[in-house]
Amino acid sequence: MKKIIFILFSLFIFSCDSGGDSNSQTSNCSGCPNNSLSSLIDIGESNNVVCNYSEISNLGCVNVIEPFVNENESTIIIYYNMDSNISGFQFDLNGITIDSVESYISNSFTISNSNSRIIGFSLTGDTIPDGCGVLLGIDYSSPNGTPWNSPDFISDIVFSGDVLDSNIPNSLEVCGN
Repeated sequence: MKKIIFILFSLFIFSCDSGGDSNSQTSNCSGCPNNSLSSLIDIGESNNVVCNYSEISNLGCVNVIEPFVNENESTIIIYYNMDSNISGFQFDLNGITIDSVESYISNSFTISNSNSRIIGFSLTGDTIPDGCGVLLGIDYSSPNGTPWNSPDFISDIVFSGDVLDSNIPNSLEVCGN
């Protein structure tokens, strides 16, 4: 129970960023080619995800998330590669309205969203293991132009690690799409 309270506290206390996002930067992922996560992580039958962690990490794509936007279908897939376990996360998607969110992670994670914010956590204390994969599939509407080309398309990012894991990064890169 203490672990769950810590995770929720961490998510909410660090999400009070009143201006800009000091916890991330949009880039091409420091030597990581554009769309590298989406090209190296496959979504198979029954949403089984297969990724080549060593190849992705060798490219320098560590502690990153990458949105892959399909404008024709109004969907976004959020890919990740982390070197520590994830016990919770929160971020905003700016310039769109989130219509629905599909989780690609453990069924024990609760995913909640508003029109622009997504929060994920586990009440059972489960974590998303370090490595790479697909975090979420998102259906959206009402885009304001092409917001995914904006450096603040994903903002107010908070990832929480295990209570005993001090490796959770203070900042994540958001790879360009």
